[in-house]
Amino acid sequence: MTPYNETFLVTSDFKMLAMVGERLKQELGLEKPRIAVIVEKLEWTQKMVLASKVRLPQMGFEVVGVWQPSDTATDVTAELTAIAKADPHIIFTTFSGPVGITYAKQRGELKIPAVSAGIIVEAQKKDFWEATGGKANHEIILNVYPKGIAVTSNTIPFFEEFERRTGGQWPIYTAGTYEALMAVKQDIEKAQTLDADALVPVIEQRNYEGVIGKFAYYPVGSPPPKFPHDIVYGPDYITGVGTQWIDGETLCVWPKKEYGAVDDYGDWRFEYPGTVPFVIAPEVLAKFKK
Repeated sequence: MTPYNETFLVTSDFKMLAMVGERLKQELGLEKPRIAVIVEKLEWTQKMVLASKVRLPQMGFEVVGVWQPSDTATDVTAELTAIAKADPHIIFTTFSGPVGITYAKQRGELKIPAVSAGIIVEAQKKDFWEATGGKANHEIILNVYPKGIAVTSNTIPFFEEFERRTGGQWPIYTAGTYEALMAVKQDIEKAQTLDADALVPVIEQRNYEGVIGKFAYYPVGSPPPKFPHDIVYGPDYITGVGTQWIDGETLCVWPKKEYGAVDDYGDWRFEYPGTVPFVIAPEVLAKFKK
């Protein structure tokens, strides 16, 4: 139940990035935004690199380069200096390791005039702001648990209770363990058995409203997109969210209805209550606005 599969992860990441691109076209008068790709060098990220090289030009971006530091790098000044010279409008990130903190801190110190958006797992944590020395302003990330946003009626109560029990920490994607335990509890109570074979058909019919959305499973033999026994992805189910760091707090900025469209997964012309437009950093506006 957490995280959703790599196809859905990349789909949401590109949807969020498309929103950033469209907004910059509107606000800055751009025709083809330039984008720099920076991805930690791990096996799981290589498909993201390949997908970016193919998909981003199809989405109307000009890719100015791809950089791949170590996931544990403590200095990415060389990469960021090269990115700054490439003069991108957007920096597209994929970081699961501590290099995400290094990147955000040094990007802020160098004041690179570009919108930074993508995946930084460390940025899901409350202490990310302190870890970057407050340099992570305007960072946009794909997230799971948005503070103060009611994805379902369970989201805010869960978030607040999580903070209370952990001394103020925020849940990251791994907190989905809670969803899994609560959902299987419901299934066991419905089936009145712990027998695996008897539980399978009950789980297949699961319709559980959790903290981050409604959980159901694709059936075996389902029509495209084919993900048998995987969680259903899309509006009314599990989407993920995009959040932005602003002055030590986070705002929910994606999905945003005016940038959504209808696709194989549903109608994305919606947003969760409390979602706001992302903030374009002043240095980006100062440099690129016509």
